[in-house]
Amino acid sequence: MLLVARPFQASTSAVQLSATWQRSQAIGCGLANLGNSCYMNSALQCLAHLPPLGNLCLARLHTSHGCRLPTGTCTCCLVEAQIARMLAPSMAQRSADTPYGIHRGLGLLSKGFVKGRQEDAHELLRCLVDAMERDLLKNEGRYDPHKPVKVSATQPCAPALQLGSMFFQAGRWMSDAQCC
Repeated sequence: MLLVARPFQASTSAVQLSATWQRSQAIGCGLANLGNSCYMNSALQCLAHLPPLGNLCLARLHTSHGCRLPTGTCTCCLVEAQIARMLAPSMAQRSADTPYGIHRGLGLLSKGFVKGRQEDAHELLRCLVDAMERDLLKNEGRYDPHKPVKVSATQPCAPALQLGSMFFQAGRWMSDAQCC
């Protein structure tokens, strides 16, 4: 089943988000521990292996549409670069990548995250998705921290509001990951 979303920057063309990989996808590389960063690595691995997000990151859709936020301050740019690197065919032979960009950007997610301190993977994932949503709205010039985001039935959803569509569909998880 395909989900239709507008590109990250206002445009008339639509981007199709697929619940399956757009091309044959090898298992991405692992991530090196940067000192109690296993919580961050596990959250990034989960995100990287969601086909809709992985496809968008591999296509570099966010950065190719021209992110307007200052370099190093956009969570979407950091996540896109990290996931694209993890899933790149050239990385399949490597045992691990080092997620320095996300590690340096922990403060963008929450002031509560401290490098070198063990944190909660679920909390990081929640803050990461919130920060991506916030930065997509900022990039569109529609971010107001004092006003909740409203969804209109007559107006197409903004990319920020479509972020949840990558994780859920019809009220259920889209991933078919299984633990062994």
